[in-house]
Amino acid sequence: MKKSNQSGLSIIIPTFNEIENVNALFQKIIVFDSKVTFKYEIIIVDGNSSDGTSELIRKNINDSNLSTVKLVLSDRAEGYGADIWLGLSSAIHDLLAWTHADLQTDLLDLIKGHDIADENLNKKVLIKGNRKSRSIFDSMLTFGMSVFVLIKLRVWITDINAQPKIFCRKLFNEISKLKTVPKDFSLDLFLLVEAMERCYDIKTFNVYFLKRQFGTAKGGGGSIANRIKLIKRTLSYISNLSKKRGLDL
Repeated sequence: MKKSNQSGLSIIIPTFNEIENVNALFQKIIVFDSKVTFKYEIIIVDGNSSDGTSELIRKNINDSNLSTVKLVLSDRAEGYGADIWLGLSSAIHDLLAWTHADLQTDLLDLIKGHDIADENLNKKVLIKGNRKSRSIFDSMLTFGMSVFVLIKLRVWITDINAQPKIFCRKLFNEISKLKTVPKDFSLDLFLLVEAMERCYDIKTFNVYFLKRQFGTAKGGGGSIANRIKLIKRTLSYISNLSKKRGLDL
């Protein structure tokens, strides 16, 4: 079990074949660094990309001369959840977070989230975004997923896949003992359900979700086929979780 040795925020950003977004991502990181007033680190975890993503990340780290940014390499493409967990396992700060590299979410949202965490010191709180400026279709899909979770797992969680997620090291250490940490995009739901089971208060704040400018969506965005694939996988995960917990009707 890894212990924190510094107060501050560790931010995990997973990448997989995101070479088109890397330079723009580092521009955002430089802006974030100029505005942040607390200790932080950014851990970019590359999930065994084949397009040169990790090499370009390394070049940007060297060129920007930011000691707060480091690259962690996965030796195989295990998935979004596995990459985030790998990054969390090497984090040094007492607050942990993750967000995305596709520039649809703003790194500056992490400053807002950290401020909320500061206001809730010593409380059992998990902080997450609540996406605005989305299409009606996407919002309806998200709401439908929340309803399905309520039916199957008996908990109400809004905007499950919104970023960022910010939480304390204690929660991470507790759920790290479990053998059921998902390696795919179900990680977001897994974290929220486990937090609620441990009586954490889920606090949300509004974030603005932008359109992807470069590259291809790896999760539920982009093509209809992508969305259907993610929905099927998530519904299957929720159903299996319901059975394991003896909640099936």
